[in-house]
Amino acid sequence: MASYAGMRVGDFIAVTWSDWDGEILSWRQSKTGHLVQVRAPKPLRDELNRGTRDGDRILLNGEGQPYTRDGLQTLLWKLVKSLVEKKLVQPGLCFHGLRHSLGAALYDLGLDREARKAALGHVSDAASAVYERDGNRRAASDRAFMALDSHLRAASDVPRTEEKQPSVKRAVNMR
Repeated sequence: MASYAGMRVGDFIAVTWSDWDGEILSWRQSKTGHLVQVRAPKPLRDELNRGTRDGDRILLNGEGQPYTRDGLQTLLWKLVKSLVEKKLVQPGLCFHGLRHSLGAALYDLGLDREARKAALGHVSDAASAVYERDGNRRAASDRAFMALDSHLRAASDVPRTEEKQPSVKRAVNMR
């Protein structure tokens, strides 16, 4: 759920089956209290729909009890340590990194900031910008200039008066 829904550990342990309708996962973020509604991607949707509803919470430990934050963090750190020792992952992997990976993926897909903020439950542009740093800035720049090229091509097909077409020199001076 962290990599497909961008959940924090506190959200992950608190989410209940009543938060899941078979397509949309809705929860209040533990950090901010803001409502987040995620149309679950197919892998997450399939996993949740196959899940057994043994309790109110979606995530239960081996004893059928809800995880505590510390209990889940400990389990995850042990898992990461084991994976690092087996050289299956690099040192430094953490649960919250999955949230950052999702934010970067949404950025790389070219989604606008408002869409990314809604998906991750951010309210401020500043919070969302942190996740952009993990994205492929070159690809974003390429998308921007391909859009500009497309716009310029379309604009050149429409007859315009000389007055409405700023020269390069005028455009530079307009800053």
